[in-house]
Amino acid sequence: MFINMSINEIAKETENKVRWDAVIDNTNFALYIPKWRVPQPWPKVIYVTVSDETEKIKAYQPVTPEAADADPNLCTQKILAGLKLVKKHSNTIRYSPTADDPKQWEIGEPYIPYCLLPKDCKEPLLIEINWESF
Repeated sequence: MFINMSINEIAKETENKVRWDAVIDNTNFALYIPKWRVPQPWPKVIYVTVSDETEKIKAYQPVTPEAADADPNLCTQKILAGLKLVKKHSNTIRYSPTADDPKQWEIGEPYIPYCLLPKDCKEPLLIEINWESF
């Protein structure tokens, strides 16, 4: 399922991350992305897809903090991240990126509403983030 998430206020940031929000079937979905991985200026809108099409990630080359620092244009590329289940909650499931080193994660740990998950989904999942066109 494809969704549109937005920054509604400039205060949607933490010390190290930027947050986009969407309300899906009365459930809040917030997605945090490290500031080093967000293009400048910060896109007000991002497009997110959650699927079980994990084969897409095989050819994906993640951007590292060091690469983003050396070439900020790399941050305009979409993000693909494998996700593994951490904990089920009443309206959401908490996932964690499958990459080994949390310092290299291109996204935070999302709490994904059940309604966004593919039917009969298996692990790992794939989350894809595309930036609003500049």
